[in-house]
Amino acid sequence: MTSSPSSSATTSQPDKSSKLLSLLRRVNTVNKSTSNSSNEVQNKKMKMPLTKKGIKKFKDKLKYTQKLRQLEMKKRLLKEMKEEQADKEKVKQINFEKNLQYFTLSTKK
Repeated sequence: MTSSPSSSATTSQPDKSSKLLSLLRRVNTVNKSTSNSSNEVQNKKMKMPLTKKGIKKFKDKLKYTQKLRQLEMKKRLLKEMKEEQADKEKVKQINFEKNLQYFTLSTKK
């Protein structure tokens, strides 16, 4: 009786290991296929044909991105200048109010 349980244990053990191995193989193939496709997409993005048309496209795209960056910088600078101007106006207003209060208090005495 003791020999039969051990034989059944050994048969179930290889079944489990073979199932695990097959599952691992499937997962690895899926991982490889997805990594290959992402690598292909990256390579397509990086590659640019060295033809006159390809070079012109690249230069146009570069000019476009540079113009966008310049516009973003201008917007950012304008926003900062407006904020600084608003801060200066607030400070002027506060100083004016303080001076007015001081003047009114000094004239009442």
